[in-house]
Amino acid sequence: MKNLGEKLAAARNAMGFTLRDAADQTRLRTDIISNMESGEFNFKLPEIYKRGFLRIYAAFLKLNVDEIMAEYAALQASRRGDARKAKHILERIAPASPKDVEPPQSVDGRYESSEDESGGDISEDQMNYIKLGAVFVGVLLAVALIIFGVSSLVRPNAPEENPDINMASSAPASPAPASPAPRQQASPAAQPAKEYLLGISALRDTYINVYYPQDKSNPLYTGSIAAGDKKEFKYKTPLKIMTTDAQNIEVYRNGKKIDLSRGTGIQPSGICEFSVSARD
Repeated sequence: MKNLGEKLAAARNAMGFTLRDAADQTRLRTDIISNMESGEFNFKLPEIYKRGFLRIYAAFLKLNVDEIMAEYAALQASRRGDARKAKHILERIAPASPKDVEPPQSVDGRYESSEDESGGDISEDQMNYIKLGAVFVGVLLAVALIIFGVSSLVRPNAPEENPDINMASSAPASPAPASPAPRQQASPAAQPAKEYLLGISALRDTYINVYYPQDKSNPLYTGSIAAGDKKEFKYKTPLKIMTTDAQNIEVYRNGKKIDLSRGTGIQPSGICEFSVSARD
């Protein structure tokens, strides 16, 4: 049985493409394609980029993308030492007889459902943690009640009222001459931040990541974008865009094309990254 890398290499050879031909067609680097075909997948990029590159390459080779991604998930699981999950995924993607065919379902979902069917009994350690947490909460409540009771006992009583003082203070005082109220200058209202429209058009199949620099863990969009497709985003503060090749996309701000030749930084991994400002 061929491994994942051998399947990719065999599909490329069957199409009559060299590594350079495949790189030119997919806009992926030859060393990344060679690494995937060797079955290593150890190039220094985040996992989300590895999956994106593999998905683009599998689609280019006209392979079953879902099966390729499932086999990749099994490979990664086996490398993490999760042999049970890897075996389960591989069994799910293996060809089945007609009577055993199941309706389509995601590999991760089927694995999770099988784990649920096998029983999700809470371990003894988990029960001990739950009991310990309940005791801790009870102690906190008891301490809070004691503090509240002590503070109620030591709270000073309200001072007794002196009728003479009250009567004197209740006598109407002569009104002081009213002074003209100072004229207040109205401060200008803060102007709301202007909203811009960012458009990204794909000239070739590629992979993009759009995010705010201060919140990189929650990107506006991360994933593949096919040639001819366009993504639009509304923003008020500067954005950043990462892509496999700046020549694969065109970027517009409020309908005006942005020149990507300036301000484009190429990281050691080969990924292009550039900023989009929030100003006219």
